[in-house]
Amino acid sequence: RGGRRPVGGGGTGVCRAGNYGARLFGGAAGGVSGALSARGDLDLLDPSAHGRLVFKGEGVRFREVSLDSLGGTIELQGEEAALHDLEIRHGDDFLLGHAPVSLAAPHRYAARLTGAIDDLGDYAPLRPEAWRKGAHGRVVTSVWSGPSA
Repeated sequence: RGGRRPVGGGGTGVCRAGNYGARLFGGAAGGVSGALSARGDLDLLDPSAHGRLVFKGEGVRFREVSLDSLGGTIELQGEEAALHDLEIRHGDDFLLGHAPVSLAAPHRYAARLTGAIDDLGDYAPLRPEAWRKGAHGRVVTSVWSGPSA
């Protein structure tokens, strides 16, 4: 349509993740379920796009893996985007992180991820088929930090 519509205004939305969510994240239709919510203001029409979006999910199931909770904040300021306060939990397992990213070429980023997993076998459906064998029962605790090249 020919007009421009403002984006923003402090809205809240709830999305029941279904076939679109599955395709978006590389899964099969029906591979994502659960409730996701997002709240914030994004101005994508201004030449210097800006805004903030806070997202949360509970009981999200992706590729046969149930997540107790997930959430984080996405901030956009011109050609810079940042993911803050990423938190994903499943039982005692967790992944925490943040990452600023340049939206302009060459897309530089810096990231820090911290996590602990009691049994990699719980996450077998998320890994490529070739990586699924022999990883059951292993404990992983890791802190990764690094910039792009």
